[in-house]
Amino acid sequence: MAVNFFPRWLQVLAAWLNSNPNYNEVTGWYQGWKGVIPPPVLLHPGVSEQLQQALHMMNRSVSGGGPMSHQPGALENVKYMTSREFEAGRMPPAGMDVGNKNKFDSMSEAVRTSSQIPQGFKDLITRRCEERGIIFRPVPGRLREGKQIYLCGRQYCYLDRNVIFVQDDSRWVP
Repeated sequence: MAVNFFPRWLQVLAAWLNSNPNYNEVTGWYQGWKGVIPPPVLLHPGVSEQLQQALHMMNRSVSGGGPMSHQPGALENVKYMTSREFEAGRMPPAGMDVGNKNKFDSMSEAVRTSSQIPQGFKDLITRRCEERGIIFRPVPGRLREGKQIYLCGRQYCYLDRNVIFVQDDSRWVP
């Protein structure tokens, strides 16, 4: 869970918090997800650290000029929810540095950074081509061995298991 589920879950939360969300929806979403996790799993250090990270993200969003800071009652309610978690012994007090060691100064920086991480090989190639001003686009209706053919600059290519195959005259070479 801490490897496959929570990184994406926190990424969604970060993007949501950065888009001026409705405070009640955010806290309801957090509490809903937390409610479906069995109590023994909640006590697992990896799971509790991820939930702590979510609460800290929500705290930063409602305090210090964050997107939710202008909503009436948002700051008080998030602080109250955090203090309840602390009193239940599930997390350290607000302001104590916990969670991931790679902290970001602002939520927008975290969202910007997470959106810059390629999610797959094709995304990596797309990003590198964009950086270099090279056109990388799918060619509609063209497939090779069931794989989409792309135009990369002036070359045709396709991707198969993280290998780029380029058309060289009439044959495809890796």
